[in-house]
Amino acid sequence: FGHTYGHALEAASGYTLPHGVAVGLGMLRVSRQAKAAEAERLLLELLPKYGLPTEEPVTGDLVPYLERDKKRKDGRRWLVVVPKAGHYEIVPIPSEAQR
Repeated sequence: FGHTYGHALEAASGYTLPHGVAVGLGMLRVSRQAKAAEAERLLLELLPKYGLPTEEPVTGDLVPYLERDKKRKDGRRWLVVVPKAGHYEIVPIPSEAQR
C-alpha cells in the first residue's frame, strides 16, 4: 500500500525524498484517487503525528517512473487500495490517474 506511487515519487525527486516519506505520500495519493475517504482521513491525522508531510514536494509527470513499477500484469499497472480499515483491494491504475 503506497509503494507504487512512493517509489515513483522517490525517483522523481532524484532520491532526495526519503523512502518512508515517499511511501506515506503514496498511501495518501492512492486513498485520494480511490476516493477512500476513511483511509484519507486517517492518513491526514496519522502522517503529521510521525512528522511526515501530507503535501507532495515533487511536481511533474510521474508516468515515466510508474512505468518502471514491477507490479505489472497483462500490460497494466496495479495498486493496493485500502478502502476502509482492515480491507484492501488490488485494482488497475486508471490511465487518467497516472499523472
